[in-house]
Order: sequence, then structure tokens, then C-alpha cells
Amino acid sequence: MRPVKKGKWPTNQFGYIKLPADYRDFLPDLKADIGHYCSYCECRTRSLDVEHVIPKSINPQKLEYNWYNLLLSCPKCNRDYKKDWNPSRRGYVWPDTHDTFDIYEYHCDGSMSVNSSVSPYVQIMAQNTINLMHLNSENSSDDELVDMRAEMWETANEDLEDYNIGKKLPDQVAKHAKKTGYWSVWMTVFKDHPEVTQKIADAFPGTLPKYCTP
Repeated sequence: MRPVKKGKWPTNQFGYIKLPADYRDFLPDLKADIGHYCSYCECRTRSLDVEHVIPKSINPQKLEYNWYNLLLSCPKCNRDYKKDWNPSRRGYVWPDTHDTFDIYEYHCDGSMSVNSSVSPYVQIMAQNTINLMHLNSENSSDDELVDMRAEMWETANEDLEDYNIGKKLPDQVAKHAKKTGYWSVWMTVFKDHPEVTQKIADAFPGTLPKYCTP
């Protein structure tokens, strides 16, 4: 999962914090802030839900319109998998509060795993998130996401080969990555080329500044 740093609560034309009649009215603000990508599977799609990290059903008055409780999610991750299974943020890792790219590792076969170098407690939380969101084939009856990540790995690797022989520049790679999504795959494939990974991180709105060009 791409770690993100959201901006401050959006304001209206008068400078007051935005309090829309429908929480889905935050969708343009979220897209501008963190891009047109699912916060969990990392796909790029026109169909995105405004997703409540802590389910709004827990406390509708406090959580439904709280900007800091909102992320973007594809319908599959939000409606089919996450739903309201997590009663709080505790016990999981989230892309707006954790350095999720440091916590997870991505592999050429499309699978992902928890980084064994993080603390045992974080490992448990990270695995809980994988289970909750069905991010690996062993956690789902559907291998589609793993297959898509494997295909994206091949695409990114082709760009890496072109980059190594001078056929592509960092900005061209970053532009391609932005169009396709799956930020973590691109960052992993180009991990030995910080001049490229910084451009990739820059291209995706709201990426944790740690990964962007200083």
C-alpha cells in the first residue's frame, strides 16, 4: 500500500471547514489530495468510494463526515472485503498513519508479504490488514489482484530494461506509473534507482514525503 499524507480538512469559499450534506461530496477533495487510486489494492480506477477507515456505523455523528477518517477505495475493497469488519483503527496498519511501503514487500509473482524486519507487533497488525482486505491469494478465493500485480511487475520491468539502456528517462517512467497505478510495484522494481523512485513518488499526489524528491 502506498503511504500517503493527506492535507488539512478542506475549506469552503468562506474559509470555513467543509461540512457537506453528503460525505461523498468529499470525493473531489480526496482525489485532488491523494490521487485516483484505491488506498488498499492500489489500482487506478474512475470508480472510487469515499471509504471510512473506522466504519461510520460505529458512531455516525462523529465519523461519517470526519475528513481524517476518510480514504479512497475501489468498490471491491470497500464493499466486498472491508465493509465494517474492523471496529477501530487498532490492530491494523493504514496508509494514512503508517509507512506501509516499509512494512510490506512486493514480489514478481504478484504476491505481497510482511517485512520480517519490522517489530513482531507491527507484523501482526500488517497481516491483519492483508487478511481484512484480501490482499493476497491465500486470503481470498479470488487471485485477480495477485495476477494484476504480476502483470504490472512485468510492465514495470520492461520500463526498467528500457531505462537501463537509455531508452526511457525518469520522468517517462513516472508518467507511465501514474497512468497504471500499483505504486508499490513500480517502487519495488526501481528500488535500485532512487532518481526514478523519487520521480514516481512525486507523480502520485499525496505520497508520503519521505519517498519524494527532497
